[in-house]
Amino acid sequence: MSLPGTLLPWLNGQFTDDDGVVLEFGSIKALVTGTATLKDIFTDAELTTPWQNPAPFNPDGRITAYLEPGGYDFIIYSDFNPSTVVVRTIVGVSDPTATFVASLGVELALPVATVVSDGYVVVSTDTLVIVDGTGGPSPCVLNLSTVADHPLPLTIKNIGNVQVQIRPSGTETIENETAYYYLPVAASPVLPSYFMVNDGVSAWFILAALGE
Repeated sequence: MSLPGTLLPWLNGQFTDDDGVVLEFGSIKALVTGTATLKDIFTDAELTTPWQNPAPFNPDGRITAYLEPGGYDFIIYSDFNPSTVVVRTIVGVSDPTATFVASLGVELALPVATVVSDGYVVVSTDTLVIVDGTGGPSPCVLNLSTVADHPLPLTIKNIGNVQVQIRPSGTETIENETAYYYLPVAASPVLPSYFMVNDGVSAWFILAALGE
């Protein structure tokens, strides 16, 4: 599933020059932010039909355009075909939510904490914890952070040859139980994993499990 486009932030704005004159013959060039590389803007929210780049304003100095995820720089021209007279440059335009969602897979795998010793405590920035307790204590204990301190989804993966014991903090729960949860030893190609989220108060929940 592709993400819908984001409306150009100044959809209802009217482009003018520094003297307030409407840019009825103006245009806008879209670039990948911080570069000279052209980046498409689109005529439709489905992002199927790109504007020409630069794209012309209508006689009222307006344009309806949709942005894909990621950052844009814009150059506003007073003319079109050719676009040569620069009125202003606008840098670093993006929809942070769309950009984040578009890269969610990467976000959920970074940063990675590789654990090789017993007793690791998950920190608030961990989203992927890989446990390799090979040759160490069995089970290898992994302590969850306090729910309130960990707003992100968490994946725990065991690649070692000892069992992993997952302990909630204090009286907090996993699947509404105060008991510990376990990941079995790894048996390639299956590397046991839990994908977990929490309620922000006191409870962790396992949304998906592999090889348990």
